[in-house]
Amino acid sequence: MIRGLLIALALSAFTSANAATPPPKVAIIIDDIGYRYQQDRQALQLPTEIAFAIIPGSDHGRALGEAAVQQGREVLVHLPMEPVGVANARLGPVAIDHTDDELAVRRTLRAAMEELPFATGLNNHMGSRLTQERRPMLWLMESILCRRDLYFVDSYTTRHSVALATADALSIPAVRRDVFLDHVQTPAAIEVQVRRLVHLARQQGQALAIAHPHAPTLDALRALPRLLQAQGIELVAPSALVGDPSSRGMVAEAD
Repeated sequence: MIRGLLIALALSAFTSANAATPPPKVAIIIDDIGYRYQQDRQALQLPTEIAFAIIPGSDHGRALGEAAVQQGREVLVHLPMEPVGVANARLGPVAIDHTDDELAVRRTLRAAMEELPFATGLNNHMGSRLTQERRPMLWLMESILCRRDLYFVDSYTTRHSVALATADALSIPAVRRDVFLDHVQTPAAIEVQVRRLVHLARQQGQALAIAHPHAPTLDALRALPRLLQAQGIELVAPSALVGDPSSRGMVAEAD
């Protein structure tokens, strides 16, 4: 009888420990929202945990952002930053490049927030050159710190990025992208990246993916909630992941 009681107590403790362990978490950000109205609107049909990153200065960014906020969806400023090979890049009217001084960086962030005042986060659009530069990253993070209402996501378009480390140094809520879901825009390639996202979430406890409003991507994201539920993984807004170093991936893809 004592042996049976000990086994029952052990099983009860094991069950309680497992029940107390939070499920792995996954967050998704849809980048590049704002220029293709009809295509981008389709992303509004996705679960509201999936956030929109809107390019300031884009033709339809504000309207799409307002629609997203009405759904209870998080919106980020998807701030264009200079990539390697800027001659081939279209940064748009609200952007930061390596020639900007501190005042210009502050003005750019202010212009972006005036256009998208409902944004609660910010991530970089392109930026493989600028995010390597310590001074502009410090100026940007100091500007974010002054606002006290934004979290930062390093899109991690270069392994040499100092953006997250700079945010950490100023105690800004921040996180780094783990996976690009659609760097290759085919269903098979996206499926591979979804599997990688699930693996990292299980391994790290959480993982953050960036995607884009392409048709194959939207198809995959419509099926994602059921897949995550079957795997015991929780789909959350990006703000639920900020500040935890365990969510930071190590592999960067190009802009």
